[in-house]
Parts: sequence; C-alpha cells; structure tokens
Amino acid sequence: MDTHLVLENDRGRLSLWPAWGAVPAGWRAVFGPAPHPACLRRVARDGRSAPR
Repeated sequence: MDTHLVLENDRGRLSLWPAWGAVPAGWRAVFGPAPHPACLRRVARDGRSAPR
C-alpha cells in the first residue's frame, strides 16, 4: 500500500511524510507515494534525513 512520501526542503534535507497529509510549505515530494519500507530505503540510501 502506498502510504508515504519522501519530502525534500530547500536545504536538501529529506523527511518521511504520510501520503494522506498536505505537504508543508517549504517542502516538495521527491519520491512516492510508495510503501513505508520503500520510502525508508530511499531516505537511508541518500543519507540526507532532517534532524529530529
């Protein structure tokens, strides 16, 4: 089930986001919608996740 997106902000940081949610200002979808595990792999592969 395609439940998530990978978002990227203007600084190049990546974040997981639920596919049903509105994309926040300053972010854009760069992958998905796709299953959660696929989105996690995409973020891990790139290594640019946003700090928590």
